[in-house]
Amino acid sequence: MRYHFMKLTVIGLLLCAGTADLPAADDDRSPVKATVAGASAQGMFSLVGESINEMVRREYPGSSITYEPGNNAGSFTRMLRGEVPLSTGHCDLEVQAALSGEAPYTRAYSKDDFGVVARVTDGLLLHVFARADFLEKYKIDTFVDLVKKRVPVRVSVNQKGNLTVYNQARAIFDHYGAAEKDILAWGGNIFYIPDNTAMDLMKDAKLDMIVTSSFPPDRRFVEMATSTKMSLIPLEPEAIDRIAAKLGTKTGVIKANTYSFWPKDYYATSTGCYLSAGKSAPDALTYKVAKAIYNHFNYYQSVHPVFKRYQKEMLVDKGNYQLHPGAARFYREVGLLK
Repeated sequence: MRYHFMKLTVIGLLLCAGTADLPAADDDRSPVKATVAGASAQGMFSLVGESINEMVRREYPGSSITYEPGNNAGSFTRMLRGEVPLSTGHCDLEVQAALSGEAPYTRAYSKDDFGVVARVTDGLLLHVFARADFLEKYKIDTFVDLVKKRVPVRVSVNQKGNLTVYNQARAIFDHYGAAEKDILAWGGNIFYIPDNTAMDLMKDAKLDMIVTSSFPPDRRFVEMATSTKMSLIPLEPEAIDRIAAKLGTKTGVIKANTYSFWPKDYYATSTGCYLSAGKSAPDALTYKVAKAIYNHFNYYQSVHPVFKRYQKEMLVDKGNYQLHPGAARFYREVGLLK
């Protein structure tokens, strides 16, 4: 009996030794199959989404991971509903609106309905661009002048699903005591259209002002300024501070001469965006995606000049939310989390 027990023990030890070097289930080398619901089909959000996919393919060759464009809030909703495992393009304002049940969300979601896989952008600064001839015509130096003079401004504030722009634009007008009905009463109009469409209208002098959130210098407007006289409309620093406090965003400064047509510092609100996963997304998936982004972060820094200043520590800046368990486990393994 004693010999039989010792034999079983030895066999057990040999079996354990044989499996000790096998990779963890979360760290297998199999290709990733997933859909990332994103924001726009073009521009910065598309670049971020496609860059994430490329990093996954580099880490896990043969991966079938696709970026499906939509709008910021709509894509985040798809993920919250479990229609897709991953979503990007949503910034703090889209997440806050989802948690409070604000439009366009049809109900309030919980922080337990999703987890952050990585913070993928930071330093999105609010810009208020305008045609220079429009500002000259109405003698506008600051946003206060626009409201005090009841100017019939034609302004674009992006689509309502892009709450990063829409909610900030609404907060600006609210701060100065101007509602949409007031702008209409002044003979103006508000357009809920993508920036690229708005820029075409501005070039044709059918639009006066564009409110947008982007990385300075916004190359689109730099290029546009070569054919259309452009300017920025400043807001007082105290106004920006109050709007940022109300919306829960940060503040930042667009340095003087970042744009050839603006020689002064420009004070602005600042935010960043996330890659998130729904609560039903497997831990193994978010582990592997987090690992891919971390291991190929040098590639990510190379895809856009703004990204060069990003550091890996940004990935775990989850705001007031929680990291998805699989991603958190990877970040602990590499020392980004304690």
